[in-house]
Amino acid sequence: MPVVHVRALQALGGTEQVGRALRGIAADVSHVLDADPGGTWCTFTALDRQSIGEEVVGLERQIVYLDLWIRSRGPELDGRVLAVACGAVARELGVPPEDVWGTLRHVEAGRVFAGGGSMED
Repeated sequence: MPVVHVRALQALGGTEQVGRALRGIAADVSHVLDADPGGTWCTFTALDRQSIGEEVVGLERQIVYLDLWIRSRGPELDGRVLAVACGAVARELGVPPEDVWGTLRHVEAGRVFAGGGSMED
């Protein structure tokens, strides 16, 4: 089950736009993985302020941060999933793809607690 955490300034479209972004990420990620969208969990944290260097920026120049936690499916597929998640959030929040900073974190068996127990295998 992939987990995607997004941090950005609150979107102009408010919670409706954020909801579209989270649904878009889940749909696009699940499509690449040939999985059920319900298996992709997404969160959004609104940032109060953001700066680039010494300049405090607004929505017109923000950077969106995306962290993808996933069990490795191999470097090529992992990279595709990250790119698709970043593309979905850029599209839905109206941010240029070059203003999305995405990272991938592999989760390992025995090091994750989810669904009521330690994930093994």
